[in-house]
Amino acid sequence: MSMQCRHQPKEYYLIYREKFIDLYCKNKYEILQTILTFLREVTSDQIKEVLKIIFFDDDCYGNEILLGDFTLDLRRLHVETVLTLWVFLQESKKNPSVTAETIRMELQM
Repeated sequence: MSMQCRHQPKEYYLIYREKFIDLYCKNKYEILQTILTFLREVTSDQIKEVLKIIFFDDDCYGNEILLGDFTLDLRRLHVETVLTLWVFLQESKKNPSVTAETIRMELQM
C-alpha cells in the first residue's frame, strides 16, 4: 500500500499503532533493533526526516542536534517518538518522499 498520507483512512494508522503497541509491550528491545537496522539502510534525505522526528522528542536531543554533538540512544526517546520513527521508516521504504511531519500529523489524528 503506497503512502499518500492525506488519502489514507484513519484506520490505516490505527492498525500501525496497535501493531506497534503489541510489539513494544512484548519486546521493546526488538523494536529498537528493528529501527537501528532500518537506520542503516536509509538515504541522507530520510536521515534528515529522522532527525526532525528526534529533534522534537525533547529539549536535550534538540540541543544536541543543534550543537552537532549528537549520539542516538533510542532508549531515551519517548514511546510516541519511537512509534513515529517506526512508522516513518516502514513507510519510507514504500514511499521515499514521505516526510516526518506527515507521519507525525497522521499518527496524532
